Amino acid sequence: MDKWLKENTVFKDTHKGYDFLIKYLKNPGVSYYCGYAKIPKEHKYYNIHYMKIPIKVHRDLSFSQNIDGEWWIGWDYNHGGDRNTELADLIKDSCGVIMQLLEAEDSVDE
Repeated sequence: MDKWLKENTVFKDTHKGYDFLIKYLKNPGVSYYCGYAKIPKEHKYYNIHYMKIPIKVHRDLSFSQNIDGEWWIGWDYNHGGDRNTELADLIKDSCGVIMQLLEAEDSVDE
C-alpha cells in the first residue's frame, strides 16, 4: 500500500474525512494526472465497480480497485485538452467527488 500511495503522488490530503490523492503518471509518449478518492468500508459504494457508481467528475470515473483492503475510485485527465490542467482544478474536482460521496451516504436507495 505504501508504495502505491507514494508512487507518482503529487498531492495527498483529506477533505471532510475522505482521503484523496493526485498522481502524475509518466508513460512513454504520454504523461497525465489522475485523481483518486478512498471509499470507507461502511459506504454503499465500497467494493462497487466504478461503472456502477453515479459520481460525476471530469469525463467520469475510470478506476476502482481494492488496494490492500482499501477501496479506491479514480478518474484521469488523459483526454484531448487535459494537458494544461492546474493542480488547483484537480483538487477542486477531488473535493467535488467527496461531496458527492457524502451526499450518497445520506441518500436512501429505492
